[in-house]
Amino acid sequence: MSITLSPTVMELLSRLAGDRDVEEFIVDLIAERLYPPRRVELYLKLHEDYLRAAEELYARGDLAQAGEKL
Repeated sequence: MSITLSPTVMELLSRLAGDRDVEEFIVDLIAERLYPPRRVELYLKLHEDYLRAAEELYARGDLAQAGEKL
């Protein structure tokens, strides 16, 4: 799934995120508003997604990108 953001919103998010990845920044903003059990579910699901992506990249031989997912 993907969403499309206006350039203005993307620029603002990038600026607010600083050195961090914008997606990571958004996840942290969302997580702050969740009750702890739901926050744990969110982080576990994201871990599974990132691990699966890393495994796919590793299988294709893209070790640099696979390492970044972890």
